[in-house]
Amino acid sequence: MIHSVRMNEARLTKPYLESLSTSELTILADRFCIDIPSVPERVFLIEELLEYAQSEDSQVHENEIKSGNETGRREFRGPVALPKHYNISFIEVLIRDPLWAFVFWELRAHDRDIHEKATDFEGYCLRTVPLHEGGTQGGTPEAGAPFTVPVGADDSAWYLNFPPAEGVYKVELCALRNSGEIALITSRPFRMPKLADVQAADQKPLVRLSGIHDFSLIRSVDRLSRTRGA
Repeated sequence: MIHSVRMNEARLTKPYLESLSTSELTILADRFCIDIPSVPERVFLIEELLEYAQSEDSQVHENEIKSGNETGRREFRGPVALPKHYNISFIEVLIRDPLWAFVFWELRAHDRDIHEKATDFEGYCLRTVPLHEGGTQGGTPEAGAPFTVPVGADDSAWYLNFPPAEGVYKVELCALRNSGEIALITSRPFRMPKLADVQAADQKPLVRLSGIHDFSLIRSVDRLSRTRGA
């Protein structure tokens, strides 16, 4: 029966798979290196094999069978390292709590070269700008004034500390030149939550059930940037 399974494995259709026993389906799944539980259900095996049949690996295996070059089992592909950069420009902000936000970014190599090769280039900085509700620059007095944080040319992420008051902001990655700060990338507007609202929420029973006690606030911890060598 195993020989029959091997002879027909190139045509993994639903009628064919349903005609096999559970043990034969398990043999096929193992042959194609499909990860299955120790006690697999028949329906699960058929679904996994049908999904494999539509994959690129299945077509390669079928061609090997037709050409007589079948090696017996699929070879595992080694891990592929992710690139450090994708040569795109973006900046994103993740709110950690009412006082801290995590900012990460990337600047295209072409844009980076334009500024870093300039004779008046003095580095980069993150500029945090308070906004009005409509998105215009200005904000409220509680949100504080715009401020900048110097970052290195090799930096790609940073933690920023905000005033303990609700406010709408945007973050810009700027190049420092003799003419001033030149905004290169700007984040979408985001709202920092009000610290008092988070503290008051702790008194509500339903909010306590949500795990509010695990929501630790960070007030005075120094944070370092993430660099390429980290």
